[in-house]
Amino acid sequence: MEKLTLSLLKSSPCFQNLDPSKLKDLAKQVLIKSYEKGETVHHKGDEASGYYGVLSGRIRVSSTSREGKNSTVHFFNQGDWFGEISLIDGLPRTHDAITTEPVQLIVVPKPVFESFLMNDTESLTFLAKCICQRLRMSFQFIEESTTQPLSSRLANRLLVLHPNTHQVSQQELAQMLGVSRQSISKQVLQWEEKGWVNIQYNGITILDNDALAQIAN
Repeated sequence: MEKLTLSLLKSSPCFQNLDPSKLKDLAKQVLIKSYEKGETVHHKGDEASGYYGVLSGRIRVSSTSREGKNSTVHFFNQGDWFGEISLIDGLPRTHDAITTEPVQLIVVPKPVFESFLMNDTESLTFLAKCICQRLRMSFQFIEESTTQPLSSRLANRLLVLHPNTHQVSQQELAQMLGVSRQSISKQVLQWEEKGWVNIQYNGITILDNDALAQIAN
């Protein structure tokens, strides 16, 4: 577990530029937490208490409207990190994070996160670049929602989610793109007939990345 923890820390946008000796010190101060399917890692509005790395399992990021409508925003899978934004800006969590299967997380407690990151200029610079990349992607999704047809938006989102599309249902894709499930089903059926994707129960496997990339662009 120690080697796995160190390996995941090395992949983190926040800590991968740390000196190796500091990284080993950090690995000694993190926590390992286990969750069952359907457990909440944090709710929207919670105060940020830690930075999370996914050792195993899958987490659904979602939001619920005042009318009670639940919308999927993103998924975090093995190797992904999340939770740094609220630690940096001091504001509450923006979404719910709920497990879709048993999950093991590395948890970097807030005081440890601050002591290792906030005094390391190189790590902060790299983190700023990563956040800018996410911001650019968010702007891209917003632009696509108003200017591009569903086929392009869906192809792009599947490529972003690849290689974990087999874990994402058509209903979840519909929530991400703000359309009906029927619209998603109609489109992926056309692609399956062309041999570009394979539709499975609660998932889709991409068979031709180039074909989808051409549509996405």
